[in-house]
Amino acid sequence: MAHKNETKRQLFHLIFGLVLFFLYYFNFLNSIHFFILFLISLMGSAIYLYYQPKIIKWFIEKFDRDSKIPAEGVFFLFLGFAVSTFFFEKQIAIIGLLTLIIGDSISPLIGINFGKIKNPLNKKRNIEGLITGYLATLVFISWLTNLTFLISIIVLVGMVIESLELKRYSYAFDDNTFIPLITCLLLVILNGFPSSWPLNLFY
Repeated sequence: MAHKNETKRQLFHLIFGLVLFFLYYFNFLNSIHFFILFLISLMGSAIYLYYQPKIIKWFIEKFDRDSKIPAEGVFFLFLGFAVSTFFFEKQIAIIGLLTLIIGDSISPLIGINFGKIKNPLNKKRNIEGLITGYLATLVFISWLTNLTFLISIIVLVGMVIESLELKRYSYAFDDNTFIPLITCLLLVILNGFPSSWPLNLFY
């Protein structure tokens, strides 16, 4: 039953994340919109602690993890989009967001339902999920922007960090915000080398 619920949650994460992503990609939404959505969802979560409409309660029970903070995944997702799209150029933000949306959804979906080999860095995760999530992310990136060797390495680093589930130690490491942020930061740092650098990101 727990696996079934987590599968539903990850499917929702994937579909909802892709909808937000393409609305950003095609310039229907920007960082201001995402920040407003973050504030609305944050206030909605606080209100839900005292008043629980049936439809919202059903939705949270079906698609949210058990947590002291209702719908925390949704408002952290909006925050991740807001931060990534505000502080980074679109070409950079695209890669960070796809690492989150595709990798962070496909990895547990495959791992939960088909995984056999435990991830040595986190026994709750599986190697099959990590590999599939990584490859799926690269496919999407290659479809929407230039995929280079260095980008593929940075995405792998992001996926490995995601598999560690650092949120267990602090909300500051919530995947929905931390993964796109760290991926984008690595891209910016490494892309800061001179254009003559042999692994320049977008060459």
